Amino acid sequence: MRLPDRFARRMGTAVEGSDSRSGVGRGTGGSGPGAAVRGRRTGKDRGPMRLTIVTENFYPTESSGGRLLTDLAVDLAARGVEVTAVASRASYRGRRSVACRDSYRGVEIRRVPAGSLPRENPAGRLFNELVLTLGMFVTLLVGRRADRILVTSSPPFLAPAVALAAAIRRVEVIFVVMDVFPEMAAATGLLQRGSLPYRCWDALSRFACRRATRTVVLGRCMKEVVRSKLAPGRPEPVVLPNWADGREIRPLGDDEPNRFLAKYPHLKGKFIVQYSGNLGRFHDFETVLQAADRLREREDIRFVLIGQGAKGAWLEAEISRRGLANVELLPFQPQVELVHSLAAQSVSLVTLERGAEGLCVPSKFYPILAAGKPVIAVMDGKAEVARVVAEEGIGEVVAQGDGTALAAVIDRLSRTPDLVRGMGLRARELQQRTFDRTAAVERYHELLLSLDAPGRGQPADARGPHRHRTEADPVVVSEANLDDQPRLVEMHLRYLGPRLNLASLLGPPFVRAVYHWFLTAPHAYVLKATVGDEIVGFTTLSDVPYTRPMLSACRGAALSCLLRRPWLLLNPRLIERLCHRPRGIGACHLGGIAQVGFTAVVPGYRGRGVGSRLKEASIRACRKRGCRGLLTGIGSENTASIALNERFGFRAVEGAEGRGYRYYLLRFPGPEVPAQAGAGEERARLSPAPTPAKRTHLQGMGR
Repeated sequence: MRLPDRFARRMGTAVEGSDSRSGVGRGTGGSGPGAAVRGRRTGKDRGPMRLTIVTENFYPTESSGGRLLTDLAVDLAARGVEVTAVASRASYRGRRSVACRDSYRGVEIRRVPAGSLPRENPAGRLFNELVLTLGMFVTLLVGRRADRILVTSSPPFLAPAVALAAAIRRVEVIFVVMDVFPEMAAATGLLQRGSLPYRCWDALSRFACRRATRTVVLGRCMKEVVRSKLAPGRPEPVVLPNWADGREIRPLGDDEPNRFLAKYPHLKGKFIVQYSGNLGRFHDFETVLQAADRLREREDIRFVLIGQGAKGAWLEAEISRRGLANVELLPFQPQVELVHSLAAQSVSLVTLERGAEGLCVPSKFYPILAAGKPVIAVMDGKAEVARVVAEEGIGEVVAQGDGTALAAVIDRLSRTPDLVRGMGLRARELQQRTFDRTAAVERYHELLLSLDAPGRGQPADARGPHRHRTEADPVVVSEANLDDQPRLVEMHLRYLGPRLNLASLLGPPFVRAVYHWFLTAPHAYVLKATVGDEIVGFTTLSDVPYTRPMLSACRGAALSCLLRRPWLLLNPRLIERLCHRPRGIGACHLGGIAQVGFTAVVPGYRGRGVGSRLKEASIRACRKRGCRGLLTGIGSENTASIALNERFGFRAVEGAEGRGYRYYLLRFPGPEVPAQAGAGEERARLSPAPTPAKRTHLQGMGR
């Protein structure tokens, strides 16, 4: 159908799933190619999801946290995610032998300079971390924009800086809390609770938690602590435990050579009680030394402490002062030798200082399980490791400071090899079932995808996949009201992003003003699709050309956004969309044709009939309001949405198109307008019937 060219200048329409002056997004309306797929983004720039991991330690690192994040990055890259790691140039032990730019197994690495003062000095370490944090902040501001940023809690000032950078760049943040600060500093005696530095640090920590899209914690005890830092109404912290690679760390057979025992032959045949990991301030070693003192007469029992850290010098001095010949302090073992050092032990120690429960979960726990060794947890029973040990029967729990009880447990286990073997088998089975690398990375991948899925406000299950609603759940279409405005604005900003949409480009205040207009203007309304209490889709409609009245009503919000961010006036996308005027559809408005504005469906519900229900309800509502037809614009690449509209009888309007989209029109049965009618006569004859009272045109609309 060809529309008269003289009406082209009267265009004032919005586009379903496309760009226009009124700011409607592209490729996100209805169902179709915009649906969320494994590891991919939605919208015009479909392609791999871009994830930036911000962390102090990354490949090639010797720290357990750095190795875990390297595993996560590599495996996510293998799943189709485009991963960039931003890390420190300084290695875990302070050497500067790594390049600024690198790549590793599909992961792009950007390294930032850090201070070079000794880590053992708290002031020097603080200086190093501040320099690193500043460098990472600048890198995130000027670097390529990611879809999501994953940041860890160490170093402690990194997460607030990343949250601020993400807010400026409008990027979602996943905050992985590995250590809870400043509570950890207070528990180890570095800060006094209630002091000014403590309060300032706590404010920064709360800012990071509240700005994060999702907060990840490592254990149930930690979840209880972090929950108090979140703003009311924010999603609960997600419990995603750390892991070990069961292919790299495994039990060694009796006939397999052990290079660790070959290196330390005097340990062969001994009952080895081993601690392997960071000798940090929040680990309890006093209880271990007390137990060693009580077992000094047992020649068959040896305590082996492997690692380095803040307590290393103290441990060395105490071992010498107490004359503990049955305790050996060894340096970190190379990563390739870890399977041998873990296999050499009989039982393993995992310790925490008093007050550290809920503030961290030692990552050394998971390689121990992979090696198939029992665990003696020297900590309070409410700590995550202690709870797992007790629930799964894979070891013993001893309270801090009770060296006598620890000695008794070690003595008993040394005399019952069958009990030790059974605990080890259960430990390995637990690691393979729950704490293996593949399962853990899959949970993180599901978390990334769930940010675009229904139920995103609900925490993912750490021990199973994210669950969506079933296909049998009914979809109910009704008219939205002002109570729904926050959810509609959230969906608009999430699914009709600034790259595609003028309203989103101007910012949340303008989007809120736009939806307030749609929900209150007499000739505009919003239909919502709900499943249970969750809004999973919506569409905005208007009986009259709404671009000018909407922009007029929202000009205050638009001006405010431009005053706050004047650089937007130089944005080429904004200039293009303000100046570009689609052509060839003016007669549609003059002929009493209603128009579709914004349309969005949550990706997890696309392809499940939500778009069809919204389209069906839109047609019914427009006809009840006396409109003669319905006009919609669809992105040229959105073939599924085009097919959906054609199924309802929409036909392309010849000569009516914009940049990257076309217009489709559905005419309702009724008298046609003579082509020779003048503009004024045509407006009078084809103006829509008087609008019924708002919120009544959907009465009787069933499911």
